[in-house]
Amino acid sequence: MTDCKKQHTLRICGTGNVGAKWQIVIPKEVRDILWLLPGDSVSFMLKDEKILGVIPNETIDTMLEYVASEKNITLIK
Repeated sequence: MTDCKKQHTLRICGTGNVGAKWQIVIPKEVRDILWLLPGDSVSFMLKDEKILGVIPNETIDTMLEYVASEKNITLIK
């Protein structure tokens, strides 16, 4: 498996299982890289019905605030 600490554009950083209650455990290595804590909210990015990533919502909010603050940009949610 690829070392997730290295700087790669696309990498596999562990695996998880879907539990009986449809919960997914995020691997520790991924939690550490994303600085996730219990209770944090995340979004799942999909393209063509495939997951591209799990993104902390705080990161998305920060990005949207930055884009909205730029002149001549219209933000569509």
